Amino acid sequence: MKWPVALITLSLGLLIIAVACGTEGSSTPTATPTPPPATPTPTPMPTKEWSLESIGVDGSTVTVELRVFAGIDVQVALDGRKADEILGPSPTLRSIFRNVLPGDYTIRVSDVVGYVETAVVR
Repeated sequence: MKWPVALITLSLGLLIIAVACGTEGSSTPTATPTPPPATPTPTPMPTKEWSLESIGVDGSTVTVELRVFAGIDVQVALDGRKADEILGPSPTLRSIFRNVLPGDYTIRVSDVVGYVETAVVR
């Protein structure tokens, strides 16, 4: 009678150890799913701080008028040519091009942030 009691005691002890160690049932551990990497949010571009108000032609003189809302560096070019004169004060800036021959020209206004606006003048 001692032999069967010892076997049952040993079996119960092994079962208790197996349950305590978590080896009961499946022998493969369950994996925790890894969340997908976070999608980076793009940095929004700053607001455009100027607007092209008007383009005037008087004979051989072209005047480009800008309204500048903040102290930002704005360049105006007439077919790549810089203005002969820039008149202020802010917020209205006038870029004046003198001795412009008759024809079609592209006005290009750009700033240091990267905004660009173009217009054609005749």
